[in-house]
Amino acid sequence: FFFLYVCIEAGLTGWIYTYAIEMNLADEITAAYLVLTLWGMETIGRFFSIPLAARYKPMHMVITCVTGATISIAIMYLFPVTPAAIWTGMALLGLSLSSLFASMLAVARAKTQLTGKTTGWLFVGAQFGGMSLPWLVGQYFESYGPLFLMHSLMVSQLLMVAVVWAIWRLPNLYSTHD
Repeated sequence: FFFLYVCIEAGLTGWIYTYAIEMNLADEITAAYLVLTLWGMETIGRFFSIPLAARYKPMHMVITCVTGATISIAIMYLFPVTPAAIWTGMALLGLSLSSLFASMLAVARAKTQLTGKTTGWLFVGAQFGGMSLPWLVGQYFESYGPLFLMHSLMVSQLLMVAVVWAIWRLPNLYSTHD
């Protein structure tokens, strides 16, 4: 999960600027604001997710966030040359990604005993994701075209949906309420 989360976040923030310019959706300054939109909405989303996380179960937060991220990426995937779709998708994706990492850590804690070593491996997976999708997009951006970014984001998001579904179906292997 953490691998896919960071794949999507790093792949998008690393390549949306170039995508917007190559697809003639924005000039250099406007493309930079597109990246800023994602980060700004993530910041706003994190602020508002704090009271929500106190009220709702972590798995419910994860499912809501993954659903929002899937809708956001689907909007950009289905309308890849429409500026309004890209801006809307980026803003909604920022909100959706905002509490996803922390919520999934809480889910992991509920599903299994998290030790320092286990948590370290979760972060290794996440950092590997930060290298993988940006590198993959870089390998095929010119030869396949800018749309490769949207295809790779959609595949990554669908894999994330499958992983979240599998995690949701797992029993709790460890309980702090013993």
